[in-house]
Amino acid sequence: MNKKYFVWCCLMLFPLLISAEGIKVTRLTAEMKENPEMLNEVPRLGWRMVSNQNETHQTAYEIELSDALNNAILWNSGKVNSAQSQLVDIKDVLNHPDASGYYSWRVKVWDEKDQPSTWSDKATFSYQPTSSLFSCSEWIGAITREDAKIPEGRNFTGGELRKPEVKAAWEAVDSLAKKSIYLRRSFNSDKKIAKATASVAGLGFYEFTLNGKKVGESEFAPLWSDYDKSVFFNTYDVTDQVKSGENVAGILLGNGFYNVQGGRYRKLQISFGPPTLLFELKINYTDGTEEIICSDKNWKYDFSPIVFNCIYGGEDYDARLEQPNWDKAKFNDAAWRPVVIQEGPKGELRSQLAPPVKIMERYGVQ
Repeated sequence: MNKKYFVWCCLMLFPLLISAEGIKVTRLTAEMKENPEMLNEVPRLGWRMVSNQNETHQTAYEIELSDALNNAILWNSGKVNSAQSQLVDIKDVLNHPDASGYYSWRVKVWDEKDQPSTWSDKATFSYQPTSSLFSCSEWIGAITREDAKIPEGRNFTGGELRKPEVKAAWEAVDSLAKKSIYLRRSFNSDKKIAKATASVAGLGFYEFTLNGKKVGESEFAPLWSDYDKSVFFNTYDVTDQVKSGENVAGILLGNGFYNVQGGRYRKLQISFGPPTLLFELKINYTDGTEEIICSDKNWKYDFSPIVFNCIYGGEDYDARLEQPNWDKAKFNDAAWRPVVIQEGPKGELRSQLAPPVKIMERYGVQ
């Protein structure tokens, strides 16, 4: 090749190479969240294109979707001529028979000069329709709504609460229906784990521990709702917390807005039922098998040191009632009580997409 011609070609291509190298794809989202743990609707994907040159814009994209557990490529969109980079619909591609429900994906884009970016880093999401989630789980707790004798209705406010018949109805409620309880379930895991995911709906509020360590950062989980319409649950990646041998899932339940029976201070009284738990822990093993730990009659409960709790009236905590290591292996729960199967709330189960309420800063005691 003529040397001058080769140099000329390099000079002509150099600006294009700079343009291609200057394009990056960042902030991959599924249903507007980065790496969400559990989605019950097929997510719409999004990304952000970044360039070091002005007026650069996307003219095409390519998406590659893989199974996150075995890295097998499930689908590739090919080059799609489109400027769309948010809420990209993939509803027709998640029915692959070999899919585990855990997905990884990446994307690359082309600019106005038809120059491609490199592939983005991989992002992840998990997807499972609500109809197949909690398939073996039951609502469990200390007492059923029927045995609790909780008054029906939502009109217990203001002067209504001063009526003798209303006061009598609330005074007749079984005290067990508003107690904070611990629930525990031990299980064994003896194979190498590829992925472990826990989904929890503990009403009114819950704190979830696994082998004695709190899971997640939320202080008010799940978020409030009209429990006759929607019931939120949270999903956590607990792959690194499930260990070989005996494991223990622990749940602390409180009343929240789900069960407002009054106390020191109140604005209203309304109860959708006594504290209750719906739980599923799905463990995928590297040999392709899976195990599911459900909320069922195999759980036990006992009273927590929180002897009073009300969303309006606060908490009383009796440290004398603490049970060290109650949520760890080898704890003796022989004196604990078997749970009862409860009637769950009427609302539709929905994955909580909003970020959690969490502690942002701590102040030392002066």
